[in-house]
Amino acid sequence: MKQFLSTIIYCLLFMASTAQPTNKHHHVKDRLAVYHAQKQNKSIERHLQYAFNQLSDKVANNLKSPQTLMQKMDSLIFEEYYNGQTENIEKDVFTYNNVGLITSYFLYDWDYNENKWIEDYQLAFTYDAGRNIIEDLSYTWDLINNQWIADYKEEYAYTENNRLTTITSYNREQTTNSWVPYYKDEYAYTTNLQSINSYLWDIQLGDWVISYKTEFQYDAEEKLILETSFDWEPIAGIWKNSDKLEYFYSADAKLESLILSFWYIDSWDLTEKEQFSYNAEGDLILHTVFEPGITPDNWIQEYKEENEFNQQFSYNELLIPEIFNNNALYFNHMLTQLSGYEYYEGTWEYLGKLTFFYSETDIAGIQDKQSVESVVFPNPASDQLCFSWNETTPSFNLEIYNTAGELVLNQRIENKSSVSITNLPEGLYLYKLSDNENLKYMDKILIQ
Repeated sequence: MKQFLSTIIYCLLFMASTAQPTNKHHHVKDRLAVYHAQKQNKSIERHLQYAFNQLSDKVANNLKSPQTLMQKMDSLIFEEYYNGQTENIEKDVFTYNNVGLITSYFLYDWDYNENKWIEDYQLAFTYDAGRNIIEDLSYTWDLINNQWIADYKEEYAYTENNRLTTITSYNREQTTNSWVPYYKDEYAYTTNLQSINSYLWDIQLGDWVISYKTEFQYDAEEKLILETSFDWEPIAGIWKNSDKLEYFYSADAKLESLILSFWYIDSWDLTEKEQFSYNAEGDLILHTVFEPGITPDNWIQEYKEENEFNQQFSYNELLIPEIFNNNALYFNHMLTQLSGYEYYEGTWEYLGKLTFFYSETDIAGIQDKQSVESVVFPNPASDQLCFSWNETTPSFNLEIYNTAGELVLNQRIENKSSVSITNLPEGLYLYKLSDNENLKYMDKILIQ
């Protein structure tokens, strides 16, 4: 039943994409793993990538507003409905740095035998001075050795005005402990995003080979109205239609519906329709998915999500991961629960729910806090690292990971103390300082 969870997360990511177009959309049954599939599939991975990197002005203003006490999204729990009761399935935990950006995302699965949450998957994010993500590193949990193993990463490039231009992904070759190019997206703009060209790495040629592209069209008000995707046919040397997604809006510019079609032989084949409904406050309260019936105008209900909100907290009082921040146009209050239903033999059957958890945090002076680069010195280092921080906490747990994602050092350190690194080979490392389960600082260090 992870399908339900990923469908819900897809909805959140998809709402972000309507304001900033993404790349390719699949039938709902193929899209279900968009959030947790370790981003190995080219078409679903880009949906997360672009949404994650386009932080809206509305969000950026949150951290600059007079509001200092905010509600921080800490985690979410997915529960499946089975035999008349709900059961734990999955938990997602978010950690943030001292400027309010998400630094890590952890996925835990529920172990029924041990009756506890166990590690499954992790994403770690690195940003530039402009708050743009420049790298995300994916890890899977090694149950045998009880450690995180890096297996996939993405690197991001931007223009001077912070427009995303390139995303390059790599798979880790376990035997050689090296990163192998896998996939690359190139973004082209005029006023808006016009196209994304996608390339696969050809090992024999040692070069990128074009494989796929998506083109975007807008109306006079610059609302996205059409995405058309094409597959490259290398033998014929031509582009062939793949799929298209049409956007339809209400008079007040709210997204009302989508229609997805795939190219079959010589015409477009209707595949899916989605409808969106909002309350008076502008919150998306219902998302319904339909499959095509016998005639083009006959759509059959397939799946729906009902969203609940806490009206006590407005959007400007929330500190949440960018994947939710990008949905600013589609909810104005605290999202607390999403419930999923499947239409079966004339009735809606309850599948389960996602519950979102928040905690109060004080962001006073968050823009003026010391940057993470000043926490560790010297950098580069050769024989020892010195750590210093302005926190009142006297000690933190230090973890250092190599580029393979292996934990190479783990110890408790005091403020203004030093750590010997003479036993670590030269290279790039990632360090984390944490207090219990709360990540405080994370950055790269170079040992030479």
